[in-house]
Amino acid sequence: MKKEKLKKIKVIFFSVLLIFAISILIFLFIKLKNFFLESPFFKVKKIKTNLTEDIASSFLGKNIFSVDIKAISSQLAKSYPQYKKVVVKRIFPDTLSIEFINRLPLFQIKVKDRFWVVDEELIVISGPQEEEFSHIPLVNSSWSRNLGIYLGKEIFFPYAKEVVSLIKELKTKNFFKDFEISSLFSYTLNDIHFNLDKIDIRIGSPPYKKKLKILKDMILPRFYEERERIAYIDLRFKDPVIGYRR
Repeated sequence: MKKEKLKKIKVIFFSVLLIFAISILIFLFIKLKNFFLESPFFKVKKIKTNLTEDIASSFLGKNIFSVDIKAISSQLAKSYPQYKKVVVKRIFPDTLSIEFINRLPLFQIKVKDRFWVVDEELIVISGPQEEEFSHIPLVNSSWSRNLGIYLGKEIFFPYAKEVVSLIKELKTKNFFKDFEISSLFSYTLNDIHFNLDKIDIRIGSPPYKKKLKILKDMILPRFYEERERIAYIDLRFKDPVIGYRR
């Protein structure tokens, strides 16, 4: 009987001790939570960003733990769609880092006598300006001159996917490094062409990889000395056709 009573006393003692320990832990957790959420040490005092304009002063003074990082990122991404991504991070104890990831320019278009830069996802990322952007090819197509356009807008025009594919392949083959490519034209699928050092390259429909390889590795080196006399190189047929200036 004594052993059973002793055993019960031990069970009760350890149960009480466990409840007491849990209570202490809960108390400490609440105190610690309140410290992190209420202490001025963790209030946002600085906003680090690579954007020049004031974008997030409303977050100053807020507790760094209570700031919803995902919500801020989503909100800013909607407000600045011309950027690829917005990355928001906490830098303890009192700083928010907001980094805008740039989209890379692929080509430019002209709408209402103004020039705009577009990326490979056909998102308008820069503009407008009265003069052409330097070192960015100008795409000419049959879109309406009254096309509604603004930063962050996704644009659509005939054969846009083919144009993107062609420019990306030109970049892959380092054409922009070795030659001046000022303009591309896409009025019809079979008549897609571009200017390369004042030579009209008629390339037509994709795929472009093989055609551009032939152009760069075989045709241009072979006719390098007389390139000033060449008016066009037509790659739309089985055998390339070269036309000379009259």
